[in-house]
Amino acid sequence: MLPCRLVVMRHGERIDDLFPDWIRKSTSTGLYQAFDLNMV
Repeated sequence: MLPCRLVVMRHGERIDDLFPDWIRKSTSTGLYQAFDLNMV
């Protein structure tokens, strides 16, 4: 029987690192509205 291997990889950026004022921009009308395609 062959040994099993599990490989886990993760990569991602925090939204507040890329867009520091994303909360203000996204909720200026009172409803959430994505201003960048990565926020959909």
